[in-house]
Amino acid sequence: DPRLAVLEALRAGAEADADGRTADALLHHERAVEVATSRLPGTILEANALDGLAFHHLTSGDPRSAVPLYDRSLELYRGLLAGDQPRVATTLHNLAVAESRAGRPDEARRHALAALEIWSRLPDERTAGAADTMQLLANLARRAGDPGEAEAFDRRARDARTAGS
Repeated sequence: DPRLAVLEALRAGAEADADGRTADALLHHERAVEVATSRLPGTILEANALDGLAFHHLTSGDPRSAVPLYDRSLELYRGLLAGDQPRVATTLHNLAVAESRAGRPDEARRHALAALEIWSRLPDERTAGAADTMQLLANLARRAGDPGEAEAFDRRARDARTAGS
């Protein structure tokens, strides 16, 4: 069953990532993407597999490889999930982080603002995700030489974290 193969590869990849076995993790994540894209195209499992491989690349220090994977998973999530979804906001946030680390600050800011827009419309405002995105926006503003905007996002991030605790 390809669904079980993808789920098992995702589980093994996440476990290997957590254990610091980077090479093993990459193999598992690539296997998940291979099975999902060939046998389950256009499904949530394909989106999850792409997202998992993107996250692996991001956390392994290869943000340039993560960006197109996040782009594709985001496209799938948006087509498959109705309304404002935490998964879409999280993927937008992670895409923004990857873009920032890949030296694409304008794209990073655009995607972080889109993530924040979704976080703000969710019922409980998902304060941790919103706070992380606001902190990312503060860092981007600081790097762009806008201390006023950086301080505003820093303050909003602190307020969100305080409200969530």
